[in-house]
Amino acid sequence: YSDDRCLREFTSLQRVRMRAEWDAYRQLVCPEGEVKFLLDLKTDIYGSETSWRLSDECTGKIVLRSEGKYEDEITHEVVYECIPKSKYRFVIVDSYKDGMCCDHGDGRYAIKYDDGAFVREGGRFQRAEASTFGSCAMELPSSSPTNAPSSSPTNAPSTTPPLEIMSEPYWEQCFLNTFDDGWDNFMPGDMSNAENGKSVSGLGGLVNGRYVGTAQWRQGDASLFIRHNRNQASAIKCVFFDVADYERLEVRFTYKSFRYEPGDQFVLEYQFMGESDWKILKTFERNRDWTKDRVWNDVTNVFIDTKEAVKARIRLRGLGDDMNDIIFIDNFEVLGEIAVP
Repeated sequence: YSDDRCLREFTSLQRVRMRAEWDAYRQLVCPEGEVKFLLDLKTDIYGSETSWRLSDECTGKIVLRSEGKYEDEITHEVVYECIPKSKYRFVIVDSYKDGMCCDHGDGRYAIKYDDGAFVREGGRFQRAEASTFGSCAMELPSSSPTNAPSSSPTNAPSTTPPLEIMSEPYWEQCFLNTFDDGWDNFMPGDMSNAENGKSVSGLGGLVNGRYVGTAQWRQGDASLFIRHNRNQASAIKCVFFDVADYERLEVRFTYKSFRYEPGDQFVLEYQFMGESDWKILKTFERNRDWTKDRVWNDVTNVFIDTKEAVKARIRLRGLGDDMNDIIFIDNFEVLGEIAVP
């Protein structure tokens, strides 16, 4: 058979192979508790822009996903698997935001679940499209009902729950910084002081830097730190990054304090390109947001509404009373929410 990536139109032999894969799907027999899933995908000529994934909404795990990048030629792929009965979410993304049809070929996709009708067929979308279908296992009652039903129901209940098809937001990772190999996309808040921003095993008199010393102050090979209350000099910030595709951002990171006293604070701030002021996203205060010194704390569910912004950057700034007030930062991650129509 000819390679699907060779031509813009399929040969008769390629069609034979696709029919053979469909026949294999029809003949697939799943073990008890599992059902069939099928994805029939045809990209446009810019296949590298297309990616997809199928996640289990009941367990939170990704079950299937596109493997690597498709070639920049028309690719026809039929994926069929036995998967546990559950509630699933299928998301397909086009990184160029022009979908799969029809300016650069008649790309399209179709998904089937539990050997039923097609759950979703499409190709005309912009950045992403999502479908949710199936259901989580029903919880059994803890005890028998008090009173037996007066009579049998007229119609036997359906054994297969109805498909729930809906569109939901789709989150993707903007960046993740572990600081193990350097500052990643972060920098000192004030570059005028050449001492700041160094990689050090001892803090010395620096108000910010990259720490590679004692393991208790880092979660990998290194972390970043801020200390004291010297405005920009007591800050670390990331470079501007693109946010035009997102409705909002979620910020996640871990932090550990050293000699922070009750009431001492540090702040998480953001700034959109074209604006002069930094906005405080959240203020963290000892004994209100964390209680124990020298313990790693996780930050999640801190959101930034991006509105019509094109680029944004994020800053962490210390508000301690003296040089002994130190915050170590690690595993800094930003996710972007794509609106899925």
